[in-house]
Amino acid sequence: MNFSIFLCIVCLCLALSLSEGRRHRREASLNFKSTPKLVVEGVTQELKLECNTPSSLTDVFIPIVIRIEKTDVNASSTDSIATQILSRDLVAVEDSRIRAEGKLQSKSEEVSSLVIQIEKPQVNDSGKYTCTFDYLDFKFQTRTLTKSANVTVVEIAPVSLLPVPDEQCDCKDIWVEINKIKESNSKDIELLKLNIQALEKSSQVGGAVIASPQEVSDDSCKAAFSARFARRDGNPIVSESVIVFDAVTTNKGEAYDVKSGEFTAPCSGQYFFTVTLRTHQDLDSGYVDGVLQVDGQELARTSVHLDAPIENMETSTNGLVVKLEKGQKISVVTKTTSSGSFIGESYSIFSGFFLFP
Repeated sequence: MNFSIFLCIVCLCLALSLSEGRRHRREASLNFKSTPKLVVEGVTQELKLECNTPSSLTDVFIPIVIRIEKTDVNASSTDSIATQILSRDLVAVEDSRIRAEGKLQSKSEEVSSLVIQIEKPQVNDSGKYTCTFDYLDFKFQTRTLTKSANVTVVEIAPVSLLPVPDEQCDCKDIWVEINKIKESNSKDIELLKLNIQALEKSSQVGGAVIASPQEVSDDSCKAAFSARFARRDGNPIVSESVIVFDAVTTNKGEAYDVKSGEFTAPCSGQYFFTVTLRTHQDLDSGYVDGVLQVDGQELARTSVHLDAPIENMETSTNGLVVKLEKGQKISVVTKTTSSGSFIGESYSIFSGFFLFP
């Protein structure tokens, strides 16, 4: 009897506060995201939509419903994809490609969440997805939080086939043409794969990088090296001088010069470099820095410092991703107010490699 009275009170409060509560916008925002950012039909295996209530949302008395709806590209229709209602089983659209899992927060669950996984996404899965969370706060007012995410599924245009000639032709000529088509398609496929990888990486920072066919086929762009001192001892620290790592572990593309200590970019694009230096300061205080620089411009540096004139051995590492134009050189330059030597062999390493155009 008491429980029935309580339910009646809750329903009455819901009815009285529904219109007023929906006018209130909460400062808290839902966490709603789609992954991956780039979705290609026939390539992407799964599209995941995940909606969670924020941990900062502390005024939830009774969670009512969390749902995800989809509005198509033309905004002509809106369909419910999945809905989790209090004290009911999850309701999802009937589609064998779609799996959904939802929960409403309770004593054992700190947040409400709804996750949708779409296998082998198609072009018609494109649209605006909106997550909505309705709940009753401690003042018995209905609150609503919403957040949207736009999803675009890219379609790869089919390759058109050559028409079959009416006249008879030599089989040798046919095989020549077939081999030409295979070679051309192979290059196109490699270009497409590289562009998709570049788009996936660049979408994280809002940009797009498109590779040219020349950059795809030119293997000389794919340079990679790792160099060190050939000797463990006897590598003096000299300020304002290029550190020459005179022994290479690998040097694909021969872009690193063991005589000058410089790496020359074979192609324009993004590169990754890292340097590790182990220093031996022999009873001399001060700092020893290894500066990664391009055309005299400092990009990153390692640094060790000794306050007192004592014997000290220390290791420091740094690295970065940088865009280089073809022909630009990068090296490690010593900056120091101390004296001593670098510990060589596997203790001090300079490495780098080409990422993408």
